[in-house]
Amino acid sequence: MTVLRTGIRYLAAYFVVVVCLTVMMMLVFLIPDGLIKTHQETSLYIVEEMENNLWFGNFFGRGESRLDQQTE
Repeated sequence: MTVLRTGIRYLAAYFVVVVCLTVMMMLVFLIPDGLIKTHQETSLYIVEEMENNLWFGNFFGRGESRLDQQTE
């Protein structure tokens, strides 16, 4: 009988965690994205300037030696 109770407790805890994570995921998607849209043009300009700049992170003029500015 105790094994059955333990199994039911684990199953209940699993479903509680699944419901909590689902609710949290839904809440995250409710965050307004207005700030992202306002800064989109600025970010695109910065990324394009990084691509056009041959000396920033580009050693010896070779593309394979160029650093990835977004991660390094």
